Amino acid sequence: MKAIEETLQNRAKKHKKLFEKYWIEPNHLYFKGSHFYLSFYERFQKTEIGILSTQSEVSNADYKEAFEWLVILMNRMAAIQEVGMERKNINMKGFYKTRAYLEKTLEYATLSSNEKNIIDQCLHSMNDAISLQNRMVALMDEFEQFREKKETEGNEFSVPEVEEVHDFHAEMDYIQFTQGQISYKSVDFFASLNQIINQNETIKSIVNFEEVKQYIEEFSRGKDMLKSSLDEATYVDNLDQLSKEQFMKTVQEDYIKRQKESNKSLIKNLRYPTLG
Repeated sequence: MKAIEETLQNRAKKHKKLFEKYWIEPNHLYFKGSHFYLSFYERFQKTEIGILSTQSEVSNADYKEAFEWLVILMNRMAAIQEVGMERKNINMKGFYKTRAYLEKTLEYATLSSNEKNIIDQCLHSMNDAISLQNRMVALMDEFEQFREKKETEGNEFSVPEVEEVHDFHAEMDYIQFTQGQISYKSVDFFASLNQIINQNETIKSIVNFEEVKQYIEEFSRGKDMLKSSLDEATYVDNLDQLSKEQFMKTVQEDYIKRQKESNKSLIKNLRYPTLG
């Protein structure tokens, strides 16, 4: 492995220009009997890319295909580690406190059928949000185990393993999108709950009301902002009408389609080899 690393470093350095710093991305692809790596060259806040192989005789078609898989690997790994880990660590205290309060309200408060229905809807949104967040935590833990395993294996990825990374990202995307949908759809119910609280003294008498009131008010605000965020994230029509499996497949296909278009300019401007 050390000999391979020295060979790659020499090849990468060969294409370095004056005043540039360069590095080789450790996550690499094993494809058709060769190891493929991305090299990066940076100067004056401008970065260019090269693709290196451990084999001296590689066809342009194989270079192009390997490059496409490496871009997916690099982009999806970075997004999971940045966005996924941030989402994993969201403070869910308000959701748990509100859920417990709503459960006690349904059990102990004097409610009309309409009031009960609104509180049921609010409780349903809390349960769904908590369930999705629990899955996000488990998913990110699974990803970390996968990533650590790949590190012990020298950061080598096969095509099926790149696809697995893409699956991690697609499920993360699904969870994040669905959480946003739940928050958006529940705003009106929590706004109605706020009105009920002002009219029904038995709700105010439930234990921890003052503590939970602030969370209820938060859940009843920001509908326009949530709608804007969802619109920005909805780059495929009717995502909210798809099952989890359909959602994941759809966003993956859309990403690959858009990335192939982006790859045309990346391939054209590769530092090495000349593929455009």
